[in-house]
Amino acid sequence: MSAQMTSTGSSSMVILRGIDLDTSIEPYLAKCEEFDFFMRYCKNYSPEEHAAIKARGKHTGLIWETTADRALQGGAAGTYDGNAFIAMCSPGGRLEGIVPTGKSALFPALDDSPSSEGWMNVAGNYWYMMDTVLFKHSWLIGAYAPGVMLDQLIEQKVNYCWVPGAMGWEGSRSFVAVTPPKWDIIQGPPMAHGGTWPPAGLVPGVEPMEWPDIGVEYDPNIARSLDWAL
Repeated sequence: MSAQMTSTGSSSMVILRGIDLDTSIEPYLAKCEEFDFFMRYCKNYSPEEHAAIKARGKHTGLIWETTADRALQGGAAGTYDGNAFIAMCSPGGRLEGIVPTGKSALFPALDDSPSSEGWMNVAGNYWYMMDTVLFKHSWLIGAYAPGVMLDQLIEQKVNYCWVPGAMGWEGSRSFVAVTPPKWDIIQGPPMAHGGTWPPAGLVPGVEPMEWPDIGVEYDPNIARSLDWAL
C-alpha cells in the first residue's frame, strides 16, 4: 500500500510519510508498510539495517549529529565532520558500502535554537565547510535546524531543508507556513503509541493524519519528495 497522498488544496504536491527514531527500525518493519522513508542516525545505522529497509522497498535519510549544538563550533568542525562521515562510508567504516544515488544528501543537525549573538554565521560556516567536503564525494547536503537558520542556509544554497518538530524554535512555524513551500521534510513531536499529526492549519494544504503504534517511540515526518533519500 502506497503512503503517498495528494495534499488538500494542492493537486500537484504529493505528501510522503516517514519516521525518524534513534534505534534500529528492523524489528518494527513489518508494522511500517504505510511509511515511505526512515530517517536514521549515522552513529547507530548499519549496512544490515540499510539492506533490510531496501528489501521492503523503502528509503532512508541519513542524519549526522554528534552533539545537539555541534554546528556552533563553526567551519573547522564542519570540515572534520564531513571527513568523518566520508571515512564512515569507506572500506572498514560502519557504513561501508552505502553510497549516494542521484541527489542523496546527508542531514547535519542543529538540535537547538540558540540565543547567543552571531550564532547563525558560525553555524552557516559549519554547513559551508561540511558541504565542501561532501560535494567532492557526490553527496548533497541537507539541514535540520530552526526555521531562522534554514532561511539563511537557503541563501547559502543548501540542498534540502528539514524542519524540526519544535515549532517554538525561532522561525520554524513561519517557515512551514510559506507558500510555495520552502521545506522538504517536516518533523512532528514524539509519539509512543501513534496519534494524529500535523494539527490543522500548521502546514498549508496538509490535513491531520493518523499515525500507527509500531511498538517503539518515533517522530512522524512528512516529505514532498524522496530526492534526498537513499
